[in-house]
Amino acid sequence: MTTFHGVEFRTSSYSTDDCVAVAPAPGAIAVADTKTGHSDVIEISPTAWDTFLSALTR
Repeated sequence: MTTFHGVEFRTSSYSTDDCVAVAPAPGAIAVADTKTGHSDVIEISPTAWDTFLSALTR
């Protein structure tokens, strides 16, 4: 598992306080819940993230 200290998480400009934040990291994409202060982070491969984004735009 990658350590995500020092990565810059970002949220959508359309988001409210209850959303997810995303941060690129070396070899992974970090996804965190903003309600937990980024204490719970999941790691997604860049390929899986690209597949997810492609599915959203269909």
